[in-house]
Amino acid sequence: ALDNNSLTGNLDSIEKMKWLTNIYLQDNRFTGILTNEFMSGLNSLELLDLSNNLLKGRLPRGLLHHTALRVLDLHENRLTGALPTSIPHSTSLQVLAIQDNVLTGSIPASFQNL
Repeated sequence: ALDNNSLTGNLDSIEKMKWLTNIYLQDNRFTGILTNEFMSGLNSLELLDLSNNLLKGRLPRGLLHHTALRVLDLHENRLTGALPTSIPHSTSLQVLAIQDNVLTGSIPASFQNL
């Protein structure tokens, strides 16, 4: 865990750590845009906590389709736009924390799959 520091920069290097199952990087100063390809190679990832950073962009659909991910915490960032319209029935996601961003629109019907 590297949470509660003043770490900066983007998160590109984390994508190369394919063996990680839990990532705790909350309460830092990471920047960058979360893309749909973000974390696509981390097939064992079960928990991702990037809350309280300076991340931008839309909530990546790819994270919601990640089969092993159980906890996704992106609250208190600068995420914008509408929520993804589809979440697969096969998702393992149990916790989705995205409060305190700049998200817009309505909650899609597919969120009932969570």
